[in-house]
Amino acid sequence: MSYITPEIESQDPGSNYNFRYKAALNNTGPYMVSGIPYVTGNLTVPSGNTVAPLEITFPSVTQRIHIHNNSASYRIKVGFSAAGVKGTNYWLVENHGTNGKNTDYIELRVKTDKIFLISDDATHDSTGIYIAAELTGITDYALTTAYSGSAGIG
Repeated sequence: MSYITPEIESQDPGSNYNFRYKAALNNTGPYMVSGIPYVTGNLTVPSGNTVAPLEITFPSVTQRIHIHNNSASYRIKVGFSAAGVKGTNYWLVENHGTNGKNTDYIELRVKTDKIFLISDDATHDSTGIYIAAELTGITDYALTTAYSGSAGIG
């Protein structure tokens, strides 16, 4: 078996030698296996009056995201665009100990390369926010369409 160099590939672009499998958004492989771990913690999420929410950009497309609000006092809004969390398109994650129930976290099974967080309180930041995600091997350039402005995103 011979090695196929880029020069040989370029001479016959229609050949089977050009096929190179790589992870992509519509392939099932990256979602069937355990994800690459991504963890960040003790984040401070800005107050609702702030100009810009906290943007978390992942190194590759996510398979699953777990967000835990360990703040003792303030809820947080989680969404997929800055306009969404400042508007009406977000999930509200209760603060730790709000009602004694396990409502201080959310788990999302979504394909995205970023999320936005902002405090539900207009004047106070939320502290103690933790994020764990499972990442695929899909690079973020595969998400060619920005979600901002889309229906249900904001």
